[in-house]
Amino acid sequence: MAVKIRRTYKGAAVSAVLNSGGVSSATQTSLTLTTSPSTWPTGKFFVVVAPGTASEEKMCVTLSGSTLTVVDPAVSSTSASANGRGVANTTARSTIAGGSSVYPVFTAVDADEANE
Repeated sequence: MAVKIRRTYKGAAVSAVLNSGGVSSATQTSLTLTTSPSTWPTGKFFVVVAPGTASEEKMCVTLSGSTLTVVDPAVSSTSASANGRGVANTTARSTIAGGSSVYPVFTAVDADEANE
């Protein structure tokens, strides 16, 4: 059975931007933003990277300062894990350009957990 995590989404979470390094592999578990978003959730939450492009990908992450760490949404641990890449029917991408937008999203996983 999947671990249920209560997420702390907040309204009006502004988008951020990946630093110039972007995402260089489909298993990368650390992404750096150009700023430290102050209105983003705490704990585990989902983000969309490069929304509306051929590189769009959703990930389960934690945030510390300007660093997103990809984590497995199915376990309670917040250790880095490539299992948090390509969630919500997206694909883990091997290349996402620096300068791509990133922002928190509500997913079907969140809706399912709320309904339970």
